[in-house]
Amino acid sequence: VGNVNLTLYTAPNPDTAETSNGPYTLTAKTTLRVKARQVRVKLTEAVASAWRVGVIRLGVIQSSRR
Repeated sequence: VGNVNLTLYTAPNPDTAETSNGPYTLTAKTTLRVKARQVRVKLTEAVASAWRVGVIRLGVIQSSRR
């Protein structure tokens, strides 16, 4: 915990360019909020050490409509 960085790449539509959000250093529980239709997750090590990916949980809710 604390040696992994999270970067989120978000896009409002499939045909638009991605926006980079982060990197965020992960702690035991990290709360983030982004608004997008597409999200790509990238995990990288901040410090060279042994780590592994467990279950990634994303809470997704519907946003306002147009």
